[in-house]
Amino acid sequence: MSNITTTVASLPAPVQAIVASLNAPGAFTPMTWRTTKSPAAAHRGRVLTKITHALVRTGVEYAAISSVAMRLAAEGREAGDLPWGEWAVYPLIVTNKGKYYLRVAPVPGHTMKSEYFIDGAPVAREAWYAMQPPSARKEGAPEVLTIEVGNIL
Repeated sequence: MSNITTTVASLPAPVQAIVASLNAPGAFTPMTWRTTKSPAAAHRGRVLTKITHALVRTGVEYAAISSVAMRLAAEGREAGDLPWGEWAVYPLIVTNKGKYYLRVAPVPGHTMKSEYFIDGAPVAREAWYAMQPPSARKEGAPEVLTIEVGNIL
């Protein structure tokens, strides 16, 4: 956790606004964000967008998430450093290559709901994934999400 910014005031204004809008660390927070994906080569030039609505928790220690804690205990190891980037405000904001990301944990038992768009037109989930490389499809809910601050709606 090196290079941690000690004050939120030292962050860019849009990042400060996101942090200020959050409830207390660990609180349940409804959130909506946009994701833009690159299409497979056969669909180059198309714009693939997903809008996701979810109930998340902010400021949650990764190793304290029950599924993570059980897995780490079973493997006999501890949680490591971030796989990429550095903490700007631990455990809320990650920075990487000049961008800021909010780290959140989806709330177990609450399904994330997504709307899918190709070139701005709504489409079915299957049509959206069909335009991406096969490696883009991920099954199951992630334990944490790292969302670029500029994509939070």
